[in-house]
Amino acid sequence: MLNVVSTSEMREMDQRAITEFGIPGIVLMENAGRNSAEAILEKCDSEQIYSVVIIAGKGNNGGDGFVIARYLAKNDIDVVVYLAAKKDSISGDALTNIQINLNSDIEIIEIDSASQISPQVEEFIIVDALLGTGISGSVKNLYSELIEWINEQNGFVFSIDIPSGLSGDFAEVRGPVVEADITLTMGLPKLSHYFHPASFFVGDLEVIDIGFPLEIEQDPKINIQLIDETDLLFELPEANLHKHSAGRVFILGGSTGMTGAVVLAAKGASLSGAGLVACGVAESLNPVMENKLTEQVSDSLGEIKPGVLGMQALGQVKEKIEWCHSVLIGPGIGRDDNTFELVDQAIHHALKQKKKIIIDADALYFLAKKPDLIQLLDNNVVLTPHHGEFIRLFPKAKKSLKSQPWKALQDFNKQCKAVTNLKGAPSMVGEKQDGIFINSTGNPGLAKGGSGDLLAGMIAGFLAGGMDLMEASVASNFIHGKAADNAAEKWGMRSFSMDNLMDEIKFVFKELYNQ
Repeated sequence: MLNVVSTSEMREMDQRAITEFGIPGIVLMENAGRNSAEAILEKCDSEQIYSVVIIAGKGNNGGDGFVIARYLAKNDIDVVVYLAAKKDSISGDALTNIQINLNSDIEIIEIDSASQISPQVEEFIIVDALLGTGISGSVKNLYSELIEWINEQNGFVFSIDIPSGLSGDFAEVRGPVVEADITLTMGLPKLSHYFHPASFFVGDLEVIDIGFPLEIEQDPKINIQLIDETDLLFELPEANLHKHSAGRVFILGGSTGMTGAVVLAAKGASLSGAGLVACGVAESLNPVMENKLTEQVSDSLGEIKPGVLGMQALGQVKEKIEWCHSVLIGPGIGRDDNTFELVDQAIHHALKQKKKIIIDADALYFLAKKPDLIQLLDNNVVLTPHHGEFIRLFPKAKKSLKSQPWKALQDFNKQCKAVTNLKGAPSMVGEKQDGIFINSTGNPGLAKGGSGDLLAGMIAGFLAGGMDLMEASVASNFIHGKAADNAAEKWGMRSFSMDNLMDEIKFVFKELYNQ
């Protein structure tokens, strides 16, 4: 897992490297520039383009740009630095490096207008070393003009640390931003690199080693991490596994017109390895379920009216909760007031029985009306809201969910003991003690009815098989998203269906089991 940091955490890392480990700031800048230059040189060689334009600011980001210029020039690249400041305004480590460049006859041109940039060749690579991660608000005047110039060019664009115009601490885009093809970020990725809409401008992200000791890079105080495939290798099931020891899942859901949600959840549970999956639906819907399910079973529950579950079903529901290893409540269950009371009692009974519980879809709608019940949820519960459902659960999130979704989840985690699987771009899984895990897979093709039901079912299947709640949620998100990425390649992002997605989930599992 890779730590993901805020700008303040990165500043603290820099200071620790300097004060605790004795690594001078000038050495960190040298490492950043040299290793970034290597990445840029690879692109120069692959594209056979040997001219580079560096747009530099006066801060440390510009200092990295000066070091890059030196290493590119050393490798026979025609490089020109356009400086959006006066040379005598440069200070600190950046001053040392601009002086080295001036002594080495590297061309550095002061500009106060984008019209002064005049590349001498048609094809060139652009290096954006204008602004760093710590800006707040919208850039204006010369910087805004330079960002616009960069975006108008046809050349390949590298941004250093972050595309100029973005803040490392906000997902929101607050003004003009460089549209990078590759962002070379220093030390560790920053939060905004991964969150929409800021992530659109990042392009491909490469982390540049600047020489931080492992004690700094792997600091346990950093509590937001990125999940990748290397974190999720599974062991093959034991030879004596049987359907009961593989895990029993009970799904409570369904209403008229919404049986598909339960079916997809049930299939998701089977895909993630559950040995037995039982679906509790209103009795008039049972014939539909019998036609749609094969290896999963349906239980006919008492209904208050056709297609609507009510308290008549409570006894049956309690029995199934006691039977199962994990219970999923909510897919397609509807919002009838009679169902509300049943959902409430089912959650209370599952908590009392210390079952692993997933609360999804319309059950989250009911939960939002019961703040006292939210306080009772413990770390045996997974909540699976999308952003709208999350705001209903936690109205305070409305202020920060767009700009800092990770902070909104952190704030909720302080008040609720449950594991929260917040679906979005990207999805996150969070819990007070374990922190937040950012999913690295998935695409907008998942914005279709049924994908959330499938995900919830997968979590239920993993939980029934013995995984803990964080592990099950993280694994389900990654596999679900990876399958969606594969499906998008085969059938197109807009066009792939839930059947396509389920097929791809099987192949992702095969890869992860190393079969």
